[in-house]
Amino acid sequence: MRFALGLIATVCACAQSSIVLQPAVITKCSPDGMGSAVAVWKASTSPVSVRVGETALANASPAEGSVGTGDTVTDGMVFVLSDSSGSELARATAIVKCGSAVEVLPVALSQAPFFPLQVGNEWIYEQWKPTSGTTFITRRIQRAELIGEKVWFVMQESVIGSDAVTETRYRSDELGRIYLLGSNGEILWLDPSPNPNSNARLYTRYREGTLDVPAGTFTNLLMLSDRSVSYYDEGFLARGIGMIYDWGTSLSGVFIYGGVHLVQARIDGNLIYAAPSVSLELTAEASAFDVSNRKAPDCQPAICYVNCGYQPCFRATVRSSQTADANSSVDLDLLDASNASLYHAKLSGTSVAHNVQLYDNATLPFAPGNYKLLAQTPDGRQSVIPIQIK
Repeated sequence: MRFALGLIATVCACAQSSIVLQPAVITKCSPDGMGSAVAVWKASTSPVSVRVGETALANASPAEGSVGTGDTVTDGMVFVLSDSSGSELARATAIVKCGSAVEVLPVALSQAPFFPLQVGNEWIYEQWKPTSGTTFITRRIQRAELIGEKVWFVMQESVIGSDAVTETRYRSDELGRIYLLGSNGEILWLDPSPNPNSNARLYTRYREGTLDVPAGTFTNLLMLSDRSVSYYDEGFLARGIGMIYDWGTSLSGVFIYGGVHLVQARIDGNLIYAAPSVSLELTAEASAFDVSNRKAPDCQPAICYVNCGYQPCFRATVRSSQTADANSSVDLDLLDASNASLYHAKLSGTSVAHNVQLYDNATLPFAPGNYKLLAQTPDGRQSVIPIQIK
C-alpha cells in the first residue's frame, strides 16, 4: 500500500527561523502506514534542537541542519524547532493520506493501473519528428502535492540535452481513473474501466493485444485516441507500465511526430528495459502503397510556398539492438528490381523512425512495381522487407 504525506509549516513571528519536511509530500511509506521524511531547519540562533513530543531528533545542533526521521511519521505529527532554552522557534505538522498511489507488483500485475503514479517512477522515450529528427524525452514523477484534500503527482518532462522542463499534475481515484489538473480545474483524462466515462479526454479504441517497443514486448494494452487535439493522436498504454507508444498525424495524413517509443522505465524501483541482443529489425507501416491514386501518405511540408506536388512516402522503423551506442549508424535503401538504390538515408540511433520517399528529385512518384527496403549496418547485419508500389 502507498500513502501520501503532506505538511504545514509555521514560522514563529518572534524569530526568522523555519523547519520543513522534505519532500513536501511523501507517498512511499511502510506497510504499517508510517512515513519517512527529512526535517530541514534554519534558525537565527544556535544551538537548537528538533523534537517530536518528548523525543529529540536532534540536540545541541548548529543553526542550520537536517535529520532523517526513518519510518516513524504519522498523521498530525508535529516537529518543533527550539533554542537552547527550550523556546519554540518554528514547527511543521505532517499530514498522512492513504490510497494516493498504487504499488505495481508482478504478482498483482493483472490489477495494476495503466498509468502508475508514484514518486520516482520514470519513463524514457525516443521521439521522431519530420522537422527535428530523433530526440529522447524523460518523464518523471518528481513529487506529490497536497491541493485541498487531494494528492496530485507532478510529472516533469524534459528533452535530454535541454534545460527546459514542463510540469503536469495527475491524480487517480479509487476506481483507477486518472485526472489532469489544468488552468480551469481538473478534467477526467483517462478512464480505463470496462465501461469508460464518455467525457474522458482519452478515448479507448480497443483493449488487449501485444506490442513490441525498444523497452520490450508488452501485452494487456489500451489503445487510446486524444479527443482534445486537432490532429490524430493515438497511442498505447500497458498495464502496470504506462504509455509505451504514441504517434500523431495531421488530418490529411502528414506525420506531426512519427512515433514516441518507450526505451526504458523505472516503476516502483524496478528497471524495465529490453536486454540487448545481436539483431537488426526493420518494419514498415505497410507492404504496398498506391501512389497512382494518391492513397499513399503525402509527405509534402504542411506549408508550401511553391507547388510541392504529390510527395508520397511511408514510415519505416529500424531498431539495432546490438549496442546501446546512440551514435551507431544504419544505412537504409529503397531498391528497385535491379537492386539500384532509388532512395538512401543514413540513420543514427538504436531505434529510429524515418519517412522513406516514394518520389524522385522532380517529385514524380516512383513507377509501379516490386521494390525492396534494405537496412544494413557497418558490421554486416541486414534486414530486408518487400515493398510494392501500385
